[in-house]
Amino acid sequence: IQADGSFNVEYTVTVENIGGAEGTYDLFDLPSPDDDISFNSASYSSDIPTTGTLSTTIPASPGWSLATDQTIGAGVLHTFTVTTNVSLDLTDGIGDDVYTECGQGSNGVPQSGQGLFNEALLDANNDGEIDEVEDACTDISDLMMTKDLVSVSAQKADLSYDVTYEIEVINFAGSMGMYDLFDMPMYDGDIVINGMTYSSNVPSSGTFAAAPAAAPGWMLGNDIVIASMATHTYTVVVNVSMDLLAAVAVGDNDYTACGEGTGGTAGPGQGLYNVASLDDNNDGVIDDVDDACGDLPFLVLDKTLVSTVNTSNNCYDVTYEVTVENIGGAAGIYDLVDDPIFDTDFVITAAIFTTNAAGNPGGSLPEGSSTYDLADDQTIVAGKLDTYTVTISACIDLETASTPGNEVYDAACGTANGPTDPTTGEGLYNLATLDTNNDGTPEQEAEACDDVPYLILTKSVAGMMIQPDGSFNVVYTVTVENIGGAVGTYDLFDLPSPDDDISFNSASYSSDIPTSGTLSTTIPASP
Repeated sequence: IQADGSFNVEYTVTVENIGGAEGTYDLFDLPSPDDDISFNSASYSSDIPTTGTLSTTIPASPGWSLATDQTIGAGVLHTFTVTTNVSLDLTDGIGDDVYTECGQGSNGVPQSGQGLFNEALLDANNDGEIDEVEDACTDISDLMMTKDLVSVSAQKADLSYDVTYEIEVINFAGSMGMYDLFDMPMYDGDIVINGMTYSSNVPSSGTFAAAPAAAPGWMLGNDIVIASMATHTYTVVVNVSMDLLAAVAVGDNDYTACGEGTGGTAGPGQGLYNVASLDDNNDGVIDDVDDACGDLPFLVLDKTLVSTVNTSNNCYDVTYEVTVENIGGAAGIYDLVDDPIFDTDFVITAAIFTTNAAGNPGGSLPEGSSTYDLADDQTIVAGKLDTYTVTISACIDLETASTPGNEVYDAACGTANGPTDPTTGEGLYNLATLDTNNDGTPEQEAEACDDVPYLILTKSVAGMMIQPDGSFNVVYTVTVENIGGAVGTYDLFDLPSPDDDISFNSASYSSDIPTSGTLSTTIPASP
């Protein structure tokens, strides 16, 4: 159908030589439509090649000439395309002003004077007699229905979406019509329909609480009268939700986008696939259908600890990886925040992040802030994985009362009794939060943690006793204590530096590791 209510109608005619020798033929095309149909233009083309303009007056038999004395080789196929533009008027007094469908009153067999009945005629031996006839017929319905997806809203506060469709019913005939109109959502199984509302210029409107039970679906119009050349417009708004991380899945927690696995042609069970159906003669049989399909995004947040590297005594570079993946079928938008909520004895000295998110340059992060904005209104296309690598430099001092914190290390990732649930203010605890609807309240969070050792060395004289020979036995105690939250590794040395009049007669050590050994009586060099 064209904007002016006319129709472009295209026919394909093929002539094939399935014999073993070259042939010659004449080809004609004879339109014999319902007498209320008129031709506005007609033309043809072919792969011979040949092309031409045809008369808009319905020709007498054998019809428009498409080829004369045309040679065709053995095994060759010639294809002709006949293109016409036609109009139907049931009020102008030309014809009987009653449309006759293909096969109506003729046991379902199309014939001349019905619909857009058209014959192709072949003279295969140039004797002026038609040797073969093939026909084709299709109908112009009085009513036509179209459906389009208008919009999918941004995600709402309750994480739902409003999906808006528009359906038009057009009466392009010259008489009043009547129809029933239905709408049927056939979404991906993970999508939940919360409710539906519709309105129209009929006027009519309504509300449905949930998904329809079966096809043809929600009834939008019943025995609706539509005037000649009128257009009825229906706006359908369906509120939907989708959770692909649900512990108890509604579907299979695996989203299928429009056209996925079907060559790009949308169908039932994909995305927001929806079909409108029209019964234009009140016989309970659907006469026209049109579909529309859209997709939803679904973002998934994940976070892992990459490494903790000791850069100097009690100073570390801690690297985390944060990912946002869109496993839905449409582009989404998000805000991403990273919070290094460490044990209060840590002092952050530097922070930086890199990312492959489109248009996001990454960069340095403020040292004094515990909240890092990694992305604001970041767009992510369907199937994309955005990766953020955050590296934070931090030092800890558990020995100096004047430094930040309480000088007591709170472990985050585990204790001697097994793993714990890390939380704010413990170890190198870090929390990432994802806001998918731009309302300032995150919908997802992901955490990661690590702990570091903190070793303390002390030394004291445990005892000194004079011996009968005038020598002295001197005992020192050295302790190494880990007051941090992770296993540490150390090397331990003992360096005697006595008055230069003192000499060593013997030296040895023992420990509770346990380990023991004999030491040199020569004063060693450092360490």
